[in-house]
Amino acid sequence: MSMRENHYDWIKEIVAREGTESLGLMVSGSWLRDPKRLAFVLSRYKFVAKLFEGFKNVCEFGSSDGWPSRIVKQSVENLYLIDFDQELLEFGENIQNPNFKMKYIQQDLTQEFFSELSFDGIYALDVLEHIDKENEHSFMKNILNNLSKNGISVVGIPSLDFRSFHTQIMGMSTVSLAKNYANLC
Repeated sequence: MSMRENHYDWIKEIVAREGTESLGLMVSGSWLRDPKRLAFVLSRYKFVAKLFEGFKNVCEFGSSDGWPSRIVKQSVENLYLIDFDQELLEFGENIQNPNFKMKYIQQDLTQEFFSELSFDGIYALDVLEHIDKENEHSFMKNILNNLSKNGISVVGIPSLDFRSFHTQIMGMSTVSLAKNYANLC
């Protein structure tokens, strides 16, 4: 009697043809230190993918290496990834899967920025809390300046309660959310 499950054959064929994947830098850190955090990160991208489904031109502000962005790319025609860190963008381009082609752009989004395109959707996940308070207005203005007339923007930030958990798990210091965002409401 065979103890083999044939319904996995299609996966084995894909891996034999295309190889296995490398994780991006940011999600590798999550996977190594707190695997549950990776599930939360991916669920945010799934939310954006569902919201922007069928859109032609979408842009992620503050994409890092863009590894989880392929979830959004499955739902949109063109996905542009913008980050100020050239090293992270190059890392993302080097591990990019050819089935999910995205365009990587280096740009400081706290400086005035006008794309050649206007975007149907722009999203920034876990980015705004890393922007200094004096640059928040410029960052948000860049989102508005680059959205199409009926475009949609999603800006996701961690809650104040998340701050201590994030620092404890990831071993990173975070911008003081209480100081920067106390007057947002």
